[in-house]
Amino acid sequence: MELKGLSVAVTGGASGLGLSTAQRVLAAGGNVTLIDLPSSNGADVAKDLGDGATFAGADVTDAEQFAAALDVAHERGGLRGVVHCAAPAARCASSTRKARQARSKISSS
Repeated sequence: MELKGLSVAVTGGASGLGLSTAQRVLAAGGNVTLIDLPSSNGADVAKDLGDGATFAGADVTDAEQFAAALDVAHERGGLRGVVHCAAPAARCASSTRKARQARSKISSS
């Protein structure tokens, strides 16, 4: 998959599988937005990853927070993908109206 220059959002991106996924996206030349809880160390992790990474603090179970985080990713060159690695029990707020509108940016970019 060609990721060079593309923007990808990774939930749970501050650690574990999400961090590993973010590192792979960056290694392939993509930009990554780490979406993780505001209380996580996501800002520090993004800083350590370099210019291709940014952090958007959000609880993915909250539709408004998740939509705002997707907006951050979209601003980094048009969101082209979302990889969900947040805690297995976390239920993404993807069925709500606001989150659907944010997701539509992926296909309209």
